[in-house]
Order: sequence, then C-alpha cells, then structure tokens
Amino acid sequence: KDEVYEVTQTKTSLGEFVITAYCPCERCCGEWADGLTASGTIANEGTTCAVDPTVIPLGTIIEIDGVKYVAEDVGGAIKGNKVDICFNDHRSALQYGVKLKEVFVIQGEAL
Repeated sequence: KDEVYEVTQTKTSLGEFVITAYCPCERCCGEWADGLTASGTIANEGTTCAVDPTVIPLGTIIEIDGVKYVAEDVGGAIKGNKVDICFNDHRSALQYGVKLKEVFVIQGEAL
C-alpha cells in the first residue's frame, strides 16, 4: 500500500528587504564569475538568490512576490536586509532594478 505524506508548510514574514538582481557575469561577480554559488551549486534564474547569511542562513527557502528562491549565494554588497536574485543574463538583472519587497521564509518544503 502506498503511503501518503502530508507536508506542513509555514510562511513567516521577515519584513521588507531591498531586492536587487545579479547574473553570474564578471561585471556582477568579479573574480567569482564562474557560475558557482557560495554553497557550491550552479546559479540559476528563478531559484538562486544571494543573502547575508547572518540574516538568512544559506539553504533557506524564501519567497518574494510568490516566487520561491533558495539562499545559495552571498555577495560583498549583500549586507543586512538585502536579497540579490539571480538572472541568467546581465541585461535582465539591470532591468530588474532595485525594489522594496516583503520576504517570507518557507519552512516544511523542499524545492
């Protein structure tokens, strides 16, 4: 008999954060422009974000505007209540700009 597991998900607001964007190019990442994140994963648009790990620990799933991201990266300019979301190309990252958005921590779910 198949077993069914129910996952209980909780969503907790961390408040408003400054949201910026980056891509894995040399202009955004400097000498670390190899596509690898601080946690060793490949940076992916729609999944990867950079955080201050003293505010949001690496590996945490967060939600911004209904999109779930994994805190997989860090950055020199990412301090305090700031999240940098990953795009695949520099133009898209620039077009995103800077926004003020509510950030939620998602618990009880894996991406």
